[in-house]
Amino acid sequence: MLIRVTAREEPYPPVTAAFRFNDDSLTVAARMIKERLAQNLRINLNDAMLLFAVQAASLVISRAGPDDIRRKLSGMISYDQMMPGTPEMMRRLDLEIHGDGTDLVTIDEPVLRRAGAGENVH
Repeated sequence: MLIRVTAREEPYPPVTAAFRFNDDSLTVAARMIKERLAQNLRINLNDAMLLFAVQAASLVISRAGPDDIRRKLSGMISYDQMMPGTPEMMRRLDLEIHGDGTDLVTIDEPVLRRAGAGENVH
């Protein structure tokens, strides 16, 4: 399975990464990122994109549809778990999933926003 993840936000250019799931190396990398999160360390854009791809692959394997994937990935990572400036680069996330077929899942506001002045957490 191949998952291409594109993070989008104006005025930044889109950032795309592709992840091929044919061995356990991505799962091991995701586990290491989750361990850093458990230690209250912040992650960068590439780490976040990998976590979204690994979770999407897991959901596809369990036969989740695009709506389920969108719902379960939305807010999976919080603003405070990411390095400064990273959440702003991920206002929209496109996941192009190539498995049995091809699905495009778009997640608006994939990062759980922190509550602040005039800002709502979803």
